[in-house]
Amino acid sequence: MKKRSKATRIFACLSTVALAFMSIQPSTLIHAVSTDTFGEEYVLAEGLALPEVQVFAGESSIIAYTYDVSMGSVKIENGTNTNTIKVTSKITAVNTTGIVQDNISKDTTLTLTGTDATNDYNVVIDKAKGVKLTLRGVNLQSVSGGISPMMLQAGAEVALKLEGENTLAASTDLPDNSLGKAAGVTVPEGTKITIAGEGSLLAKGSIFGAGIGGGYKETC
Repeated sequence: MKKRSKATRIFACLSTVALAFMSIQPSTLIHAVSTDTFGEEYVLAEGLALPEVQVFAGESSIIAYTYDVSMGSVKIENGTNTNTIKVTSKITAVNTTGIVQDNISKDTTLTLTGTDATNDYNVVIDKAKGVKLTLRGVNLQSVSGGISPMMLQAGAEVALKLEGENTLAASTDLPDNSLGKAAGVTVPEGTKITIAGEGSLLAKGSIFGAGIGGGYKETC
């Protein structure tokens, strides 16, 4: 009998595990498996297919750091531990506490996606420095003139990467004299934003707000 290689034995185990979730024994599906190389050839029963098996080497994380702005506002701030950040997502008028992920390494890139033009959802970066943030096809358009779609606050520093077409637009409606004063991206004095990437960003302020910079009577 030809001795199976270690790689083949590993593959056989993985196949067994994958098929066990389907409550089907591998022997009922696989008529023959090549023992020469790892996963080179399969002979399956007619009409059946081998499940896809992914093998990961080294450390990996199953936690996703992608946030859909159509589901609610996003707040990024310093984490509880040193050199970490905390993200609160899905903040809405109904769920004001949102969903919190704390102690995320500052080496992590956060990604925003999605569209909102009806709920005044926005993105706030408060105090946190060294934030790496990607906009991937984001379209945030505020309804109220006093709402900035993206706001840096209290010394925040952000490295912003653009992927695809992105829009951050404050409302130009003026229902009363207190509104129409927000920037598309609020970057007040003492904060910092750098923008890079192959994508594009259309930033529009309200009547009295900058595209990127300050709102009405704000120093930037």
